[in-house]
Amino acid sequence: MALQERLELQLRRERLLKAAGVSRVELVCAPATWRVVQQQCQYGFSHYKTFPYETVAQVPDEDGFLHVELEGADLARLVQRTYITRFTMIDAARRAVCRRVWDAAGAVLDGIDLEAPDGKQLPPILLDARLGTS
Repeated sequence: MALQERLELQLRRERLLKAAGVSRVELVCAPATWRVVQQQCQYGFSHYKTFPYETVAQVPDEDGFLHVELEGADLARLVQRTYITRFTMIDAARRAVCRRVWDAAGAVLDGIDLEAPDGKQLPPILLDARLGTS
């Protein structure tokens, strides 16, 4: 196994471990992005057919973004499925969305210190943050 692959696997393991221990985090994204995330995180061969586990109707805010609350199990599934989906044969656009989710979730999870005595409130995972607008 190449060095890059070993590093990616180690990063995936660390992020999964951290994600599983999160009590709550908010995911902020556009409705279209949320649909892609949901489709990729639903797993037909599991008894958990929905994502997140507790599905609540999402209403966009005044800017058109959804604010989805994820718990540790949901976040761990998001990390796992976006990691896997980046290498599958889905279309390039969905792969790009999954890569963006993987990177954004990772930016939040990589900031978690597992040795800290008390956890702090995590910042939201921001997607579709109006990049390039003024």
